[in-house]
Amino acid sequence: MPRTVFTHYLPLIPAWLAFGLGSPLGGNEPKLWIDPQAQVAFFQALSSQARRPANPSQLGEDERRHTPTIEAPAIVENGQMVMVTVAVDHPMEVAHHIRRIILYDPHSLMKLKYVADLAPDGGRPYLSASLRLAKSTQLEALAECNLHGLWLGQSRYIRVGVSGCSVLTGPPVRGVAEPVLRVHSGGKTSQGEAGPIQLRLRHPMESGMAMDDQDRIQRKYEPFFVQRLEIRADGRKVASFSMGPGLSHNPILGFRLRSGLGKTLELQATNTEGQRFETRIALGAFLEGW
Repeated sequence: MPRTVFTHYLPLIPAWLAFGLGSPLGGNEPKLWIDPQAQVAFFQALSSQARRPANPSQLGEDERRHTPTIEAPAIVENGQMVMVTVAVDHPMEVAHHIRRIILYDPHSLMKLKYVADLAPDGGRPYLSASLRLAKSTQLEALAECNLHGLWLGQSRYIRVGVSGCSVLTGPPVRGVAEPVLRVHSGGKTSQGEAGPIQLRLRHPMESGMAMDDQDRIQRKYEPFFVQRLEIRADGRKVASFSMGPGLSHNPILGFRLRSGLGKTLELQATNTEGQRFETRIALGAFLEGW
């Protein structure tokens, strides 16, 4: 880590240790994904150090290259599954790249949606995910540059009709039907990157939170969700997602890859019970449809 970046993150080390996160910005601890208060503290500790555009409607060159943009619908009838895209217009070079993106919703019960780690040769950051949104909100995303630290972006205001809050009214469904991983490709872009590659995870995303007789939210069941996804091209990791019940049931994740990374795409998902689900697909020979 360059000296300037290390100095930038030095005040946050006590927060990481307090949350049991281990490495800076790791987001891998299961505790973080089921503890709303820890999620608030985690994101606030990071966002307080982030740079924000002085004028979001007129970005300077550095701001344009680093500030994450969030695409989401202005009106959502049902918050159970809302597709949201985060992108950063960054050149992604080995010496200068975006290495992590974090998506957060301050108004959901499970506020932290995902932490995505990116390899510099994977292509321009472009991530999509199906979220649960509890109420009308403005999403926030952090992008971490290896040289220039953290940058904060915000979505438009999203109006939500029916809540997608991850609270149970009974015991969670713990069964998993194979195949868990299904992949769909969207072709190739003009920038030499594979078009949006979408992955559907056929798996519950249960927090274990339930409503009692007095409408109070309490933890009553063990959580059951996919907490880790690794994406490799010819054995080389190009991206990984850490995630939790802030995503929808049977979540959809999307990403782009730079062409020429390899011949085989390998994906491995791990859930809270340690079960692993894998698939391997020839690049350029993706499944058509779901």
